[in-house]
Amino acid sequence: MALTIRKFELLVPAAVVLVGIASAFYLYSSDKYSLLYYGDSISHLVAGRKLVDWQNPGIYQLGTVWLPLLHVVLIPPALNDFLFASGLAGTVINLPSLILASFYITRMAYNWFKSEKIATLTGLIFALNPSVIYMGIVPMQESLFLFFAVSSAYYAYAWYENTTARNLYIAAILTILATLTRYEGWFLPIALAVLAASKIRTESIRVNLINFLCVLASFAGIVFWFLWNALAFGDPLAFINIPFYSYLAQATSRPFRESLYLQPLSSAQILSTAMEVMYGAPLLIISLIGLIAFAAKKGESKNRMIFVALLALPLAVIYISLVLGLGEIFHQGGGIWFNSRFLVLASSIVSFGSVAVGVPKKKLFVIILAAIIVLSTSFGAIRQLGYPNPPMVMKEAYAGFSYRNETFSAIETAKILQHNFNDGTILMLTSSGDAHKIMIFSGIHLVNFRDLFAGEPWPLVNESRSFNKFVIVSNRPSGDAINGVRFIENNSILLNEKYEIIYHNEFYTLMKLKSS
Repeated sequence: MALTIRKFELLVPAAVVLVGIASAFYLYSSDKYSLLYYGDSISHLVAGRKLVDWQNPGIYQLGTVWLPLLHVVLIPPALNDFLFASGLAGTVINLPSLILASFYITRMAYNWFKSEKIATLTGLIFALNPSVIYMGIVPMQESLFLFFAVSSAYYAYAWYENTTARNLYIAAILTILATLTRYEGWFLPIALAVLAASKIRTESIRVNLINFLCVLASFAGIVFWFLWNALAFGDPLAFINIPFYSYLAQATSRPFRESLYLQPLSSAQILSTAMEVMYGAPLLIISLIGLIAFAAKKGESKNRMIFVALLALPLAVIYISLVLGLGEIFHQGGGIWFNSRFLVLASSIVSFGSVAVGVPKKKLFVIILAAIIVLSTSFGAIRQLGYPNPPMVMKEAYAGFSYRNETFSAIETAKILQHNFNDGTILMLTSSGDAHKIMIFSGIHLVNFRDLFAGEPWPLVNESRSFNKFVIVSNRPSGDAINGVRFIENNSILLNEKYEIIYHNEFYTLMKLKSS
């Protein structure tokens, strides 16, 4: 499995480049907020820029719940004001990630089927799903993780098959990066350890020692995250235990968990129904049949099952998280599926399975098989789009963006703030998500903002003992905005005495320091 690039392997990446760039600029020209529909997109951009542009920049801004790698790689594009405010900073990072992932899935298919046409078809099915493309141009974690998951599976299996140490080294590095991107990646080092354990009896002591060290190194990202949480927050499990932000805290605060927690059949039904919307029943049926036929085929059946397991691991982890009550996927009505973005992580196994039924020897049968697969893929794309509606994940994103008009109120507040701002600091007495929206839409450098997100409210006076020039208060606080509510209650007299209201809407009040 040497990485000598064949000409046909560039076809799918080229298609992804064209479709991705066209989609990003079409969406942005249609609606300049379209790449920022996900509230998490905005927060990821802010988290990346805060590492450099903040009142106390540096490593402490890594946070606790979200794994840090996306924020770190977002720093260069997020420091460009246009890329930051438009969301195109996410395109700069995630479109190349999707391009590379499509290359590796194409390479995997060719290694198994020795057919350029079938391999190209696999890559196109993988990358050109409308939801996968959307996630490849917005500042979210899924595309970056998908690249690490697919490429680490490629190199891990390559090492398992031919025991070339170089492949194991690369697999370990990619696995570390995956574990620092999404929590689904935390199962990848375990899979690598299982593969290494299966070879103990066939390898020498020296080789086993090298394998052990590589597997041990693949856990470095996880170890780092435990240590970081322990040192920065006094709890190695802070990313699980912290109120408001952790996946567990959010899942337990909503009623949907009840129908999923420790209910494997119900979780499987919800997951399969959501996947049917994203990929279409015909493609899923073909893929399932293909995977079964591929794994059961005589000759290398064990190797085939191992390969399928590596590709299917992200989807398996999503299912496990539903059953354990750590994740949620549910239908909100109106074709909106909450957390539907998680399902793009299944695109690799779905696309590979769809061509794994077997390559017929006669040309006519190949054409018929390809036509069936293309039609099934097209049906899935149309199924989730439902013209003139956007892709499945974009529906979910816009539902949150337009919820109760909060975002539009944040945009208006940000514009008024921008118009009145010339210098000074801005104290945010809102939830973190609301604050991030106002920050990005205002166009004001983040170093000018003060927040309450760490649980220790900044005072009305800043470090230089002069009052913050602006204060923004949430009128309908929720979640972590409780810190702001308490702060307002304790300082209401001082606020009224020193500040005047210059703008007010349903969700926010913008106050400015009175002239002395």
